[in-house]
Amino acid sequence: LLNLYRDGGAKICAGTLISKNLILTAAHCIPEDSDKIAVVGFGINLKESILRSPPKHPTYKIKEIKPYPSYEFGIEKKLDNSYKDLAIFKFNGELPEGFKIRQLPKDNFQISSKDTLELLGYGKTSVKQADDGTLRRSILPATDILNKIYTERSDENGEITRTEIQIPKAILLNNNHGAACEGDSGGPLFVKNSKNELILIGVLSQGVELTENSEKCTGYSIFVDLRQKLDWIQKTMNELNSTQ
Repeated sequence: LLNLYRDGGAKICAGTLISKNLILTAAHCIPEDSDKIAVVGFGINLKESILRSPPKHPTYKIKEIKPYPSYEFGIEKKLDNSYKDLAIFKFNGELPEGFKIRQLPKDNFQISSKDTLELLGYGKTSVKQADDGTLRRSILPATDILNKIYTERSDENGEITRTEIQIPKAILLNNNHGAACEGDSGGPLFVKNSKNELILIGVLSQGVELTENSEKCTGYSIFVDLRQKLDWIQKTMNELNSTQ
């Protein structure tokens, strides 16, 4: 895992190595201002990997960015945009020693109820805590994956409407334990199978709270389902690897 950092500190995202110089992350992590330089750093703590001068681990400038073609910028929180919230970053240089390229799933990969999920990110452990910047791991049962989620919203008359949400090309995850929070965008969802292999199955797009009054980071998490994007990922990797 690694961290993406916009020049000036405007945004912190996580990402996952899928090649020696390619990072899979969320499209909304792309710098909005072309004058801001996206930087990638390796390490478990931002204060050591990027914010420290000189950094403890090497940092690299992003050379090229390819977002998923139909992703719509400027409407990051629109739910039917979240399953397209994917991008590949190419950075200058190559993989530093000690860091691993992660395995993508096959298109027919199935998640068993007996599997374990692992989430990683640099985000907060709670919206109340100013503790983002350190890499953390959350381990959850695969039974936390949901087919649909529900939200409750009240109108001006105080009437509560319950809405069912399904996003077919995304992975919906129960987040009432606060495993995913602010600063975890672009981070990976792994499945750990019976062979103890970590398979990269999703990329975090956003969170959704049950009600407008719910504490943040306690509702649901929406991940891009990478099994639905394998053709684009492979095509884009080939394109980026063909350029100097």
